[in-house]
Amino acid sequence: MSQDSDQLWMLNAVSSLSSERIDQWARLCYQPSPVDQLLADPSRSIIVLTTPGCGMSTSLALLPRSGILTLDYPPERWPGVEQAFTRAENHFGQWMGLLAQHLRDRLSEQPDQVGLLNVQHHEFLAWIIRKYLSPRQGAIWLSQMSEQLRPADWASVQATIESGELDESYTDTGSGLTGQIEESVQIARRLGYSGIFATIDVSWAEWLRRNPEQRTALATSVRQLLSTLIVLQRRGFGIKVSLPAVLGLGVAEVEQLVRGRATIATYEWDEAALAQLTRRLTGAASAGAVSAEPWLDSATWAIIGTDLTQIWGGPGPAAAAALARAIIDHGSLSIVTPDALQQLRRSLYQRHAPIQLDPDLGRRTIWRGRQPITFGEAPFSCLAILWAERGRVVETSRLRQHMGSQANLDKNVSRIRQQIEPFFKEGDYLYLQREQSRGIWLDHYADSAVPALNKARFA
Repeated sequence: MSQDSDQLWMLNAVSSLSSERIDQWARLCYQPSPVDQLLADPSRSIIVLTTPGCGMSTSLALLPRSGILTLDYPPERWPGVEQAFTRAENHFGQWMGLLAQHLRDRLSEQPDQVGLLNVQHHEFLAWIIRKYLSPRQGAIWLSQMSEQLRPADWASVQATIESGELDESYTDTGSGLTGQIEESVQIARRLGYSGIFATIDVSWAEWLRRNPEQRTALATSVRQLLSTLIVLQRRGFGIKVSLPAVLGLGVAEVEQLVRGRATIATYEWDEAALAQLTRRLTGAASAGAVSAEPWLDSATWAIIGTDLTQIWGGPGPAAAAALARAIIDHGSLSIVTPDALQQLRRSLYQRHAPIQLDPDLGRRTIWRGRQPITFGEAPFSCLAILWAERGRVVETSRLRQHMGSQANLDKNVSRIRQQIEPFFKEGDYLYLQREQSRGIWLDHYADSAVPALNKARFA
């Protein structure tokens, strides 16, 4: 099938799609999971422990479709971080700033909805814009409302703001925060929302790109965030959170942190659900021209399933989308030959399992796709040199000197290949010159800034 099929966009991340395409994708491709039902519940906060590619990011992206007002709240917007949304020193202040911006923009874009709110709602909205965004933005909003509210209502709003009445009512005490939450939820419901939730997607990629100190800091920040729920959780107000297993927070610890204030779940798919999703995605993205069925017979599926586990750690939508794309690229087949199966398997690794050095060098770990591969000290020291020189050939003489002898070099290169090469004879990741006489280099690494080598030049 053509590589530029009009339908292949259905295999892209949902977060990259336009609203019109999301509607089409949801109709043709979406396969809800039990976690989606939990997330759509507007009464409680949800903490989901995830694995790479499980689909949690998609679930959070689709959450507004359930009627919830969502506030995107990634770690880089948290208090104390340079990119924090406001100067607020706590999570509640950041959330209220995001909420004030959202409500202001919503009413500016849809002025016909201004009339859905009563005078008290407008007083509170003007107050949170001033308090959590800035006094100047609050003044601009008041000026804008003077043209949309009845004169008597606008005068009441202005008088309340100028009197400082709400500053006295809504202090930073428990009762003051509760009052702000209750008024916020009332306004949201008047505008047709079922609740207000900050959505927090701490992804595997977010964790991996951090060094050891940053990972520790992230885990500490997450623990503090979850503890915040004790005083802030109210019906219709809270957080929907995705936490990767690599962060090191288990179910028992999360339960202790939230003390019953949130529902805790794990996001898991079984192989039957993965096969069904692969069918849906293949059919939708190929406009019905390609069927996944020949690839889903028990023998073939058992082999492919092992590869998907090696790349993603388990079944999930990311694996299904990748497999659907590979199947479409092979075109319509009635029988899967051994050669076709081998080509598809290699394409999965080449496209979706680049190798990447873990920044925590003490772990002596390379990630192949989403799976960690840990090495002994000697092969890792050799691999570290190759990684530092990725994109360039490392002369054999340099590696031989580092390893002490040609025999040690040969032995450790063999160990590296046995661990990182899914198809040992193919050499997809570690490329050797003839007889190792000229050099070695890494290929298929996760570093787009480094140009790939042309193997033909060194053959």
